[in-house]
Amino acid sequence: MQRNGAALRPQEVPMTMRETMQAYRDGVSELIARLDLPPIEALVDALLEARQRGRTVFVMGNGGSAAVASHLACDLNKTLSNRHSIPFRALCLNESTPTLTAYANDVDYGDAMAEQLRNFVGEADLVIAFSGSGDSESVIRAVALAKAAGATTFGVCGLTGGRLRTAAHHAIHVPTRDLRQAEDAFVVIAHLTCNAIDCS
Repeated sequence: MQRNGAALRPQEVPMTMRETMQAYRDGVSELIARLDLPPIEALVDALLEARQRGRTVFVMGNGGSAAVASHLACDLNKTLSNRHSIPFRALCLNESTPTLTAYANDVDYGDAMAEQLRNFVGEADLVIAFSGSGDSESVIRAVALAKAAGATTFGVCGLTGGRLRTAAHHAIHVPTRDLRQAEDAFVVIAHLTCNAIDCS
């Protein structure tokens, strides 16, 4: 058997599609089973406190992490708020294409989320940042501004955790080198959080 003109050694025989799918599924399952629950419990507590005090919850991310952030904001504002007498006030900073592109074009994309926070964030608000690498500049700058404003910050990060792991007050680290699996875990973390709130 050859690949790109070079003979494959036995250990290099490509996996079948089924084997590839099984390996990915098993990798995600193992990753989810290893998630550290205490930091997620801390996020649940912070969200419950923010709701009780009427504080705003800001969520953000880029790419796949942006989708997770948007999903979490939807669950907080719609699903959970409809089931409880006190609603959440959640804003997703990556949902407005005009706003993001205006900052990217006129200022710097690295400031696109921080500048939005500058307009709204206050003391005791809650900021949740998702980043697969932990090194998304727009997220890092936003977390720094939020901390300076007195908000509580959580960083949900993959790979080694990057700068976000230490930049935020609290870190939920998903220890994987596979960004796809990290994003899968981010969705599970969001759902674990919402399920815990729903059962509280």
